[in-house]
Amino acid sequence: LTVEAPTGTIYYTLDGTDPSASEDPGEAKSAVLIPENADKHIWVPTQDIGTDWHGGNEPYDDADWTHYNFTQAGTGAVGYERSSGYETFITYDVESWMFGQNGSCYIRIPFTVTPEDTNRFNHLILHVRCDDGFVAYLNGTEVASINRPQNLAWNSTCDNRPDSTEFVTISLDAYLDQLNVGTNILAVQAINQDNTSSDLLLSVEMTGTEEVQAPISSSALMYTGPIVLDQDTHIKARVFDNEWSALTEAVFTLEP
Repeated sequence: LTVEAPTGTIYYTLDGTDPSASEDPGEAKSAVLIPENADKHIWVPTQDIGTDWHGGNEPYDDADWTHYNFTQAGTGAVGYERSSGYETFITYDVESWMFGQNGSCYIRIPFTVTPEDTNRFNHLILHVRCDDGFVAYLNGTEVASINRPQNLAWNSTCDNRPDSTEFVTISLDAYLDQLNVGTNILAVQAINQDNTSSDLLLSVEMTGTEEVQAPISSSALMYTGPIVLDQDTHIKARVFDNEWSALTEAVFTLEP
């Protein structure tokens, strides 16, 4: 017997009992590792300064960078607006450094991870507001991008992206092992269409999520492959994907 489900984990029983226990599994628990209004260190390069600013080789000397603490209106976004649309989001205005000079801006965001966080998080998610592009690094490893130029440079520009203030959600599950206990660095290169574009927007938020564990009955088995039936069997099965699916069941009888 094979059992299939589009998502989640299949649990089944062979004795006719329900594979789910009666307890409420609760909700997945999330923690914000980087709030959108996190403090930021910002630099608009005038020449190539290498890649050490990406993190991974801390401590990095960013004393000459502009250090911003969130004390102003807006969401904590970096950028500028010469017309209208992004002005209510932007806290850190970089127009005087970028317009007519460079299509790229460097941003370093330090954040802290506890030992408990590294043990409990199953998912890592990056939320990004972006116009027009970006490349992000977690402790020196490139983890996400939109409109990334093929040959990334300190003064790169990128393809145009329609104006939007909506968050784009990007899974960083594959990079959970890049998190360090203690101080971490999310480094972002914000990239504009060109250095005379009328606006720029870059804002990020990072969350870790603890996956809910299935409350299963003592007789339930996790489905990992075909089940051999060698006697009359009443099977019940459910899928767990942060909550239980409806119950499905069938009785299989061997011929005499």
